[in-house]
Amino acid sequence: MLKRICFLTVCIIVMLVSCKKDNLTGDIKQINEVKIGGINPSYTVSLGQPLVITPDLKFTQDNGADAKRYVYEWFAAEGTKISIASTRNLNTSINLPPGVHNSVYYKVTDTQTGVQWSTMFSISIVTPIYQGWMVLNDIDGTARLDMISLKDKSYTAIYDVLGLTGSALKLKGAPVNISCFPYNVSNYGIYVSSKGTGTTKIDPETFAWTPQMYISYETLIPSIPDNFLADFVQPKGNQSAAYMYKDGAVYYYRNDYGYRYSVPINVMTGSTAEFKAAPFIASVIQGDFAIYGPSILYDATHRKFVNHQNLAASCSEMPTGTLFNYTTGKDMVYMASTTYNGSFANGDVFAILKDPGGANFYLARISLAAFGLSFQQNYWDIMTAAEIGSAEHFAVSPDLGYIFYNVGGKLYEYDMFLKKSILMVDKGAEKISLLRFQTFVYPNTAVTAAYNNKLVVGSYDPSKPSGTNGKLEIFNVTPVNGPLTLAESYSGFGKIVDISYRERR
Repeated sequence: MLKRICFLTVCIIVMLVSCKKDNLTGDIKQINEVKIGGINPSYTVSLGQPLVITPDLKFTQDNGADAKRYVYEWFAAEGTKISIASTRNLNTSINLPPGVHNSVYYKVTDTQTGVQWSTMFSISIVTPIYQGWMVLNDIDGTARLDMISLKDKSYTAIYDVLGLTGSALKLKGAPVNISCFPYNVSNYGIYVSSKGTGTTKIDPETFAWTPQMYISYETLIPSIPDNFLADFVQPKGNQSAAYMYKDGAVYYYRNDYGYRYSVPINVMTGSTAEFKAAPFIASVIQGDFAIYGPSILYDATHRKFVNHQNLAASCSEMPTGTLFNYTTGKDMVYMASTTYNGSFANGDVFAILKDPGGANFYLARISLAAFGLSFQQNYWDIMTAAEIGSAEHFAVSPDLGYIFYNVGGKLYEYDMFLKKSILMVDKGAEKISLLRFQTFVYPNTAVTAAYNNKLVVGSYDPSKPSGTNGKLEIFNVTPVNGPLTLAESYSGFGKIVDISYRERR
């Protein structure tokens, strides 16, 4: 009996399904389908250059000519949806970040049925501005940002990179400073300053710009203008910490602790009176623990060395010196941290001072380590250097300790042990506008390691047209006061005011 009931139940279900199917068969309608062809699996395009794709669309019920019926969309899906275009064919600049973008879509929507068809492909964005020297020029009193770009293992000069990339930033007024470093764990900063623009970041991948990139948005300084102009910004360590200098005031930034540029740190602990700081800050820049180490500043008001400790809101007195009194009573001429007499985690600070109103110049060396609060004096003596009173720019060789300086177009090398200057280059009527041993945040990459000990010289010929009369030369420095050897040379710049290197880790 139970088997009979089950059999009857099954028969009834089959009949009902059959009747339903018969009723639906007459209602099923074929929709207009779209078949997408003509799109390759992958494309490669230069940043900012147009990508042209003409899809081959086949419609099963019409010719697709009704522009109101179909909606087209090109977009990248990378966590968030990034729109590229809303046209049937693609012919537009691709402003995705450099690199490979695997999830790029072309989608067609039939607005009458709401049905969508799509296909996925990849785009590789290559850029001429991926890595290299950032060169800030003066062109008749106006700033221009150029780049010596590394691509395919060779360097090429690119002039007016902001114009090339279509950046919204238009530099105004004379150039001031360029600085490249990671200002927090995940963000890299390219800071550029000019007198008519102020200090601002630009997008490190595309050089795009919005007003929210002004450095004023990184501060808590009361009543600061959007286009605040800093004299310079420099890193402390390889991420998250930095200093900003303006007219004798020094500001401290520490992203991982939520510190923003706010009240000046150029005050002594226990005091509220600000001293005027000389425009030099010597810090351990390289190494994962460099942000924890101290920095050396110079109190130009009281003519003495002081130090700034990690996370401190003020400066401290230096310990008792063994070679000289840290309250020197002298004017600061130049100061920089180096890896000389140490490693990438520590080394000597070189400082050049002079008697107020006098002719004597002095060289001091102070060791600076990533850890510890003590400072060791390693050298103090008068500099018997030729034409030192007319020196315009300085740089210190990080491995040999030679001090380079220029007077007009003459480039001297001073040996602190021989206590004499050797004329290395004489450019005649040309003028030297920059000397630099670049301090890299990441000094041991395959690219940066080649430049750690090379001298960079910027010069220009005032008799030639401004904007193309400048050049940048990179020299090998040889031991035992040997002659400089030219390693690289690039021309077509203006008067080079500052440089920095856009690094990749």
